[in-house]
Amino acid sequence: MQYVNEINHHLNIYYVIELLKNATQTSSIKALNSEVTENILLEPILNYLPKSELLSNPLINIYYQTYILINNDDEVNFDNLVKNLKKYENLFSFIDINNLYKIIINYCVKKHNQNIIKYRIAGFELYIYALNKKFLYDYEHITRFIFSNVVTLGIRLNRLKDVEKFIKKYNIYIESEFRAITLAFNQAKLFYAKQEYNKAIKILMTHQFKDILWNLNMKHLLLKIYYEINELDLLKSNLKAFKSYVKRKNNIGYHQTYFKNIARAFDTLIKFKEHPQKFNKYTLDSNTPDYEWFSKMYAIK
Repeated sequence: MQYVNEINHHLNIYYVIELLKNATQTSSIKALNSEVTENILLEPILNYLPKSELLSNPLINIYYQTYILINNDDEVNFDNLVKNLKKYENLFSFIDINNLYKIIINYCVKKHNQNIIKYRIAGFELYIYALNKKFLYDYEHITRFIFSNVVTLGIRLNRLKDVEKFIKKYNIYIESEFRAITLAFNQAKLFYAKQEYNKAIKILMTHQFKDILWNLNMKHLLLKIYYEINELDLLKSNLKAFKSYVKRKNNIGYHQTYFKNIARAFDTLIKFKEHPQKFNKYTLDSNTPDYEWFSKMYAIK
């Protein structure tokens, strides 16, 4: 009987780990495709786990907390989840630790887009940590998306020297097919952050960005530059094209809402620029994407 119980116990652990692992991966995909369905046995397991000793298993605990974090937007245990992931990372296969870090960092990036500084810092530091450990490498390479996200977060944190060091150290690990364009795109962002606008514009206007999100971010950056150098005609014409482009791209999940809100914020900012007397009592919504930049522009008289 004891032998049977041990077998059942280990089978339960194995099953719950695999179920939660699949559920966390499915949830990250579901953020972009609402048609993805979940395992019908997931809900009973989620209801059972909080009162079960199975949560003492570090793998089950980490997958459970990850699932709750990204599905319930439950930030309470975020710090503990990151601490445990680092503590028990040697228990995971490379593929599993790679997926977990990507899922948790993507959550940080999403919260960064909501202007929550804690997750901007956490995302940047997790990227650097996981890259140093080589957990985020794919076949000895770093994807252009990971490289760009690190640069973006670092710039938003005003850690420009760290960003310069990162670009020099890691650009050789970008997959060769995308290395040149990725390097150019991120150098443009760094030039902009250093207020070297002409250098940034030259790169942005002479390179083609085929990826939808990269195109949107490039266009967003150009809008910011045109506003800062007071080229309102160029800003208006580019903003009109930007709105049309965003409207057509209905396959980018929550990013579409983010960039639609960016466009609305620019509309209001242009009105402020042209008729400042009408905005004496205007308060910028703290949920505005890129809130810090827009807030800074309203503060400049």
